[in-house]
Amino acid sequence: MSRFQFVADHQHTFEVKRLCELVEVERSSYYAWRAGAPARADRAEADAELAGRIRAGQPWLRTADRGGRSRTGAATA
Repeated sequence: MSRFQFVADHQHTFEVKRLCELVEVERSSYYAWRAGAPARADRAEADAELAGRIRAGQPWLRTADRGGRSRTGAATA
């Protein structure tokens, strides 16, 4: 758990100002972290999609499609 998440989890019980003092973060940093949550969620979703494509073995990942020299020619020579 990050310090920012700790503040977010306890903000309804204690003042954000006091929580930030306790975990030694600036309030402005906490609010910037909180404002960036949607972007982090979007990035995590895009990363998960990319990971799925990689696991599925997309054609652009195969060695023959990388544009480099094929090793089969060297093996037969």
